Amino acid sequence: MNTKAGYAAIIGLPNVGKSTLMNALLGQKISITTSKPQTTRKRILGILSEENYQVVFLDTPGILKPAYLLQEKMMDDIDLSVKDADVFVIIYDVSSEQSFKGSEENEYIQKVISEKKNPKILVLNKIDTISQAQALSLIERFEKLNIFKSVIPVSANLKFNLERLLNDIVAVSYTHLRAHETVLDLVCRLLLEKKKNNSSVDNSRHLLDNTITLYNHKYNFNT
Repeated sequence: MNTKAGYAAIIGLPNVGKSTLMNALLGQKISITTSKPQTTRKRILGILSEENYQVVFLDTPGILKPAYLLQEKMMDDIDLSVKDADVFVIIYDVSSEQSFKGSEENEYIQKVISEKKNPKILVLNKIDTISQAQALSLIERFEKLNIFKSVIPVSANLKFNLERLLNDIVAVSYTHLRAHETVLDLVCRLLLEKKKNNSSVDNSRHLLDNTITLYNHKYNFNT
């Protein structure tokens, strides 16, 4: 039986719930979550491993216009995640009109949506903060655009609709692991293939950076 594997980049503006979502999907707190924007300053990598799939989640810093060097480095990490991703999980915060409008108007997000060919899943997070009628209206509006693989209302805090989101992520993950191969084996194999093809390995070196947190559903590599 082939095991599907893929990289899922979770992207969005600051404080829309990216880290909360990844923690909820993994079932363990890997990324720091606070109400303070820009808490995540480097991308955090988490691995969810099951019998027939392995998903590498890339939790990224909030998208912003960099004003100083640290923010430039944060945007570099987002760029790396976008390059590595098999599927994009784009998060809009429906609880904040300002954040929601900012997401729709953000040049970086819209560029990913319009230019990247990889599947894109739109997550309407904090869906518990609006009425059912409002939620259905938003889902219908974004589905009519025909640019997202799926539009999923989610509450990461309440762990609502996470199973559907995960199923959709797995459905569009297309890299197949070889027999007895793990995701970490896959990372090394893909890096070697890039090197053989004279591609730059530098853009993917952070996959093996010791500052990245690794999490496996069955084994906690931090213990």
